[in-house]
Amino acid sequence: MIEIGFNLLLIIFLSLFNPTHRVSITGKDVLINDISKPYNQEEIDLISDLKAYSNKYGDVSNYIILYEDNYNNNKEKEGVYIQKYKIDLEEYENYYYELLIYNIDFNKADYYEEINISTNIKNYLDEDEIIKAIKNHLESDIYNYKLLDSNYIDNKLKGSYLQTYLVTTTNNKVFNVKVLIDVVENEKNNKPLILGGLLLVVLGTYYIYSRKGRKIKIWKKYLVCFL
Repeated sequence: MIEIGFNLLLIIFLSLFNPTHRVSITGKDVLINDISKPYNQEEIDLISDLKAYSNKYGDVSNYIILYEDNYNNNKEKEGVYIQKYKIDLEEYENYYYELLIYNIDFNKADYYEEINISTNIKNYLDEDEIIKAIKNHLESDIYNYKLLDSNYIDNKLKGSYLQTYLVTTTNNKVFNVKVLIDVVENEKNNKPLILGGLLLVVLGTYYIYSRKGRKIKIWKKYLVCFL
């Protein structure tokens, strides 16, 4: 992520000029907010899980404060908003952390997509596999997703099933994705039966011909070619 890279470079740069007072701030740097059910600040603090560690004081997470915020007054408006955090200690006043908050209406989508997935009754598709298939179809990383509707519970019966996801991608686009899941029975492998029947024919022919003293090279050749 660009934001992580910037924060890391800032920490490294400041550490070079002040090597005796190093500090790092870590946590979630992107958050997806549903404007119909917006997060309050307590929920954001819990989700972002910001931590700070100093080589002088140890854990200084309790000194992290929010000093710049344009989200809380716009939590029900679509757009991208920023919260900036810093450590409330004089020697670390130049260290800060940015949290990007994407405000999205989960009740609507910018784009609609449909994908098909096939599986068999012995291979249940879990959520991670389905999201991976959606990611490959959209050719984009996924920030967040929400399952809106599903009748795909298990693979005990063959048939067609439908799941609908609301997906937010890294380029801040919202997709309504319908996933059609076709469950089929396992394909029967008839090759062992065919080979077994052929073997009986060959052995029977070998027995008959060997009793008459005749050669069976042609039968051996036929068997090798088939296998």
